[in-house]
Amino acid sequence: MIFSRFGLRIAAWNANGVRSRIIELRDFINKHSLDIILIQETHLRPGVSIRVPNYTLYRNDRQTQNIPSGGTAILVKSSLKYHHIPTPTLGAAEATIVVLTPPGENPLLIASIYIPPTTSPSACIHDLEKIFALEHSSILCGDYNAHHTHWGCNDNNPRGQLIKNLIDNTDTDIVAPNTPTRFGYNSASTIDFALTRNLYWVSDIVSSPELSSDHNPIILNFQTSIQFNFPTRNVSTNWERFRFHLADTPTFQPITAHSGEEIDEQVSTLTNQILTAYDNSSKQIHPNNNYYIDNDLRTLFKTRNRARKIYQYSRNPADKTILNRIQNKIKRKIQAVTQKQWEDKLASLDTVDGSLWSMTKGFKKKRSPISALKGNTGIAYTDEENAETLANSLESQFQLNNISNPTQDNNHIRLVTRFFNNENNFDDSPSITKPSEIVQIINNFKIKKAPGREGITNKMCKHFNRSVVFQLTNIINNILTVGYFPKNVENSFGYSDPKTWERPYSPR
Repeated sequence: MIFSRFGLRIAAWNANGVRSRIIELRDFINKHSLDIILIQETHLRPGVSIRVPNYTLYRNDRQTQNIPSGGTAILVKSSLKYHHIPTPTLGAAEATIVVLTPPGENPLLIASIYIPPTTSPSACIHDLEKIFALEHSSILCGDYNAHHTHWGCNDNNPRGQLIKNLIDNTDTDIVAPNTPTRFGYNSASTIDFALTRNLYWVSDIVSSPELSSDHNPIILNFQTSIQFNFPTRNVSTNWERFRFHLADTPTFQPITAHSGEEIDEQVSTLTNQILTAYDNSSKQIHPNNNYYIDNDLRTLFKTRNRARKIYQYSRNPADKTILNRIQNKIKRKIQAVTQKQWEDKLASLDTVDGSLWSMTKGFKKKRSPISALKGNTGIAYTDEENAETLANSLESQFQLNNISNPTQDNNHIRLVTRFFNNENNFDDSPSITKPSEIVQIINNFKIKKAPGREGITNKMCKHFNRSVVFQLTNIINNILTVGYFPKNVENSFGYSDPKTWERPYSPR
């Protein structure tokens, strides 16, 4: 898969039932290195789930009819920074919405849109305006069932005329392919396209003769210098080399600190030593994100795409017959491959390694997508807005109760004052920490716990050699002797100095 952190690559497709076509959709995603896939007419029910590796699915199923129909969904690459937001109440259109939040850039709303052909045209325009109003920059892409010669159709219909008026009278642009996107028995029309607002990127769009539906998927490329992809850095670490780089020495001379600045310097030196050793002992892993597709199926997909392209060009019934024959062959092959994969999966389950219970847990636990936070000022998109929303919520919940009792308070003050005035209550020096205590604490660490802000994981701690344990013990003893807590350790524990609380984006 070709990978780029810059620009944006989006596909939209009216699947006419995505569950039976998920295997070819996975192959299509891998082939075109897509960031976001907008799907219309998913025909899914709440009890049915579909998965694509390295992508997160958000969906809105139509539940007003007895048979599966309609519905929209969005597949978002996991390396993107984004939020899912609830779809507002719509009268005619169906939509699923996410907002991309690249650091330092304005949020970008992306919506998968499906407008059924029998709905009111004026209600559709009202729905589109309601979605556009959610964010400043927007891309609304999908199946509009709107015909107009302005974007390549042979005729105009009322919905197409209203969308043309929307384009002419507002800061809305249309991005439509030069070739039709839907092919009927006796017609071809361009009803799948994108509407953008307050977006001025260079873009191109194509209608690709692929996949099994009466609609071609459309692929949009937006050229921009904005970085959207932030892939997780996966590394493999040689822990023997890690311990070697930590420079183990047979003897260690404690260094006494006399001030907080000296303790901060010791902590910083040890932290840099650990992180440098980790970097020198690790190498990045470049995972293969391609989803495995049966070779026979992949060959059939290529043959089908070629036959589909020929038919869409010739419109010859004989070519349509050939295409249908290949489609039926693909359908039978997918059923056989899916059944074989399921049987192999069941046969591999075992109670000893826990795979059986893990799969059972997956069936019993239903996961719901986590939407963006909504505070008093609206939806929070950026990290700063999320922090402010959480801070305001906690501040409103944890207010001090009026439980003052002057008599009891005065008694407490007298007891505390008496304690501090008695010198016998204080030792001349705190008890010394031993390296064996540090080792015992490290042995109880859980390696799956998230690291602090400095980036030292519990797994690194479990591979500390004697030199690091001695240095850590020395620092702790200096902290107890001087009575000073290092600043960088304060930050790791989420502590902040009261003087910094009034910074623009720090939680209060």
